[in-house]
Amino acid sequence: MASCPRTPRPTGSEEAIAAIRAGGIYLDHETAMKLVTRRSLGSGCPLAGLTRREREVLFALGEGLDLSRIAGDLGVSYKTAANTSSALKKKLGAEGLNDLIRIAIENGDERLA
Repeated sequence: MASCPRTPRPTGSEEAIAAIRAGGIYLDHETAMKLVTRRSLGSGCPLAGLTRREREVLFALGEGLDLSRIAGDLGVSYKTAANTSSALKKKLGAEGLNDLIRIAIENGDERLA
C-alpha cells in the first residue's frame, strides 16, 4: 500500500514571512511564552531586584551613554557610576557592558515599573 507524502509543516521563518506579508506580526512560540510568563509573574522580571539608581544607570547605558555622562547626569562621581555598573553585571549575570546594554533594551518597558 503506497502512502502519500506528507506536506511539510512551515518553518518559523516561513510563518513569519507569511504573517508579515499579510500585514500582521509574528512572534515565535518561545518568545511569546517568555513575554506572557514575565507579565504574569512580575517578579520574574530580571530587573525586579534592582534599586532605583541601578535602573537609572542600566537604562542610561541602554541609551548609549557612557559612564562619564551618566555620572554627570545623575550628579554622582564617575566611580559611583562604574561601581553601579559592576553591581549590575553581577546581579544580572552580564559578562560585560554589551550584555547590560542588551538587557536594558530588552527590558525597556520595565523602565517605569
